[in-house]
Amino acid sequence: MTADLRNQPGPEFRPRLERIIQHGGNRTLCVIGQNPSKAGPNPSDPDDPTIHRLLVIGWNLGYHRLLMTNLSPKIETDSAAFFRWLYSDDFLSWRVPNLNWAY
Repeated sequence: MTADLRNQPGPEFRPRLERIIQHGGNRTLCVIGQNPSKAGPNPSDPDDPTIHRLLVIGWNLGYHRLLMTNLSPKIETDSAAFFRWLYSDDFLSWRVPNLNWAY
């Protein structure tokens, strides 16, 4: 599965995050969260505690790749601020243009 993310609305949004857990296989651990953390989109970026825990769990269970998706693509570490955004006019007018998922 790939996504065309060239037209994302800005750096404060991230629809998904991928990490290689170990090489040599094709088992993917897919996790759905509430909203993205500040873990960077590139494999060389530092991971936050949640992503780190998921990588350890994936390693222990024999997975090769982590695919983290979220119900909302808004990056936010403060739950209260996230819910204020979720119920604001900013959310109601927000959309990801040209998000084209290809399988």
